[in-house]
Amino acid sequence: MHIIMILFFALTILSCGGSSAGVKPDYVPAGPVQERILTEARVYEANAFDQYENRDYQPAIGNYQTALRLLTLIDNQQEIALVRHNMANVLIALHNHTGAENEIELSLRANRSFEYPLRIAANLASLGTIYEARSDLDKALSYYSEALDLLLKNRGSANMTARQYNNCGYILLKQKKYDEAKKQFDLALSKAKSAYAHLEAGAAYSGIGKYQFEMKQMDLALRSFGNALIAYKAAESSENIAISLKDLALTYEAQGDTGKAIDHTERAYNINRMLQLENRWRQDLDVLIRLHTNAGNTARAEEYRRLLRSGR
Repeated sequence: MHIIMILFFALTILSCGGSSAGVKPDYVPAGPVQERILTEARVYEANAFDQYENRDYQPAIGNYQTALRLLTLIDNQQEIALVRHNMANVLIALHNHTGAENEIELSLRANRSFEYPLRIAANLASLGTIYEARSDLDKALSYYSEALDLLLKNRGSANMTARQYNNCGYILLKQKKYDEAKKQFDLALSKAKSAYAHLEAGAAYSGIGKYQFEMKQMDLALRSFGNALIAYKAAESSENIAISLKDLALTYEAQGDTGKAIDHTERAYNINRMLQLENRWRQDLDVLIRLHTNAGNTARAEEYRRLLRSGR
């Protein structure tokens, strides 16, 4: 799971804005501006954001929908576009890619009219995520590349730029364009380090490790995956910590070090169990059964088979 969604929160641009882009108004409010409805909407947005972070997706959708209804009452098109973008990323997490694409297209249309290049870049990146999930790699790469180009031309933040370099790199890796992918990961790592962006640094190190694994450079891959693990621990990103542990386990297994492969897989399994990621911890159990069987630990392998059958 290399993709890190871009959500915006508490970004105030023309907070009472409902004016059309390009039209200079005659009346510019001076003094206090009534923002009761906007403030209420942002409470729902804040709750939705927190719920998304905690993987509580359905309530997050409900709160974003309430925020949209409130924002429609005051015709705040800028903030509506922002909420649609954030809601789309929740829908992506729920694998509702059609619904997510519809929300992103509406957000993108608004952001283009307002000429907000960084928000447009975020929209394009989310479309890339959708098409990557659909396995349309060429279209995904096109969206990621367009987002990256906008960020570079408009002084996008280092972590957002690193994120898109990583996204491009992972698509190229899937397309087996290994050298091109490595260049993207190197650029991502440079940007991420400059901003102490631990998540993006972890994704870059992980991508470099996968490149090195494919090139049979196992010692280098171990070092890169180890650096990815350190970066993800710095970000306290549990799901990605588990992924790095599995990458290390796979590399140790390829080197014939079954003991370390088992240790790292068990640690990943414990995290995925705690996160209640059933598909992942079941995969971990399958790996542990294979590793223990190959090592002649038949009793331990049978113990994991019982866990797999019991679904616990």
